[in-house]
Amino acid sequence: MDILLQIIYTVLVLGALILIHELGHFITAKLSGVRVNEFAIGMGPTLFKIKGKETTYAIRLLPIGGFVAMEGEEEDSDDDRAFNKKSVWKRMIIVVAGAAMNLILGFAITTALVIMSTVSASTTVLGFEPDALSSQTGLAAGDRIIEINDIVVDSLGDIKRVVSRSGEENVFDIKVIRKGEEIYLEDVAFSTGTKNGKKVASIDFKVSSGLPSTVVGGFIDGSLSDKSGLQAGDRILKVNGRNIGIYTDIATAFSVAYNKDTLDLTVERDGETIVLNDVKFPVFQAADDLSSPDIDFKVKAEEKTFINILKHSVFRTGSFVTLMYDTIIDMVTGKLSVKYVSGPVGTSTVIYQAAKSGFETLLSLVALISINLAVVNLLPLPALDGGKFVFLLIELIFRKRVPQKVEAAISFAGIVALMILMAVIVFKDIFFPIV
Repeated sequence: MDILLQIIYTVLVLGALILIHELGHFITAKLSGVRVNEFAIGMGPTLFKIKGKETTYAIRLLPIGGFVAMEGEEEDSDDDRAFNKKSVWKRMIIVVAGAAMNLILGFAITTALVIMSTVSASTTVLGFEPDALSSQTGLAAGDRIIEINDIVVDSLGDIKRVVSRSGEENVFDIKVIRKGEEIYLEDVAFSTGTKNGKKVASIDFKVSSGLPSTVVGGFIDGSLSDKSGLQAGDRILKVNGRNIGIYTDIATAFSVAYNKDTLDLTVERDGETIVLNDVKFPVFQAADDLSSPDIDFKVKAEEKTFINILKHSVFRTGSFVTLMYDTIIDMVTGKLSVKYVSGPVGTSTVIYQAAKSGFETLLSLVALISINLAVVNLLPLPALDGGKFVFLLIELIFRKRVPQKVEAAISFAGIVALMILMAVIVFKDIFFPIV
């Protein structure tokens, strides 16, 4: 049953991403007046097809790709609507449109995930439950709670812990930021309920769900970084020389610090920029011979405003793109072994694991795969969209098209090399999976 579900999830996810990619080529080709002979999802023998006015729409056996067969794309054609008859700019747009659609999809999913995110709930009061006592004893909507009974709180979780430890006491002294000023509120009462037969205080206000910032809010138990230079309140600006814009950038920088347990951080502390060398972190063991430093601190929340949502969406998408390019470069330079490349089998396993973890986890993986497809397709390699774009760029610069036979020979060699590489990766996935 698990194998069947894994196949279903994989076909649905990869099929949807391939469909989006090919739709990019198809739509821009149609808008550019190019005749499309076939629109296919999958490769190999045809399972199903239907003939449209001029285009055959087909589903093929192997769900590992797809194609839009345009008149005059692979060979010269005298048809006025042939691909080769269109201007170089239109052909460039058609070629990159597939990757652009994958990138747009990745960005759209990422934005949805940012909007849905409640990972780091802020301490800013959004509103109150009906008949809330706290609103009657000093607390107001818009207050950002920073201390309760002289205990610093940086998240909703911190607030819940302080309140839960109060026993039957339901009155607290709270320090808040209100309209930019610190205000001390004495004897703020919370509503009460019962737990195990005892009266307990309960939070009777709502907080706005926030987004994880780059400011250190505190440390987990047994943290190593706070013992080697990092402090609460530090705004992280760089990790090993990589600029940090949002929290995802921090996670990305940690993930590519292969087999290290110390990092050089640049932080903003009390208005000054400070370089912290060799900050120590615990190690996350990804595989037998592959590890990376693990984040052992908590970050403060920032408000979920339109601007912050947009910023996180753009930067998170950019982080995915950067991570993909960095991984490719690290493999080419030998910093990361190519044995960690996953093919269809490995990807299928990851998709199924993500699906079992929850809808948001699956969506996040779909966004990552979609963005990765965009990046890989734009690599300047024969048989990929990036390779075709290079030929068009040469034509644009030299005002002369690369001879059809030369382009065809290079593309064919690229396809053969790609098929061999795919076969090797599939073999590796089956007999030497990443552990």
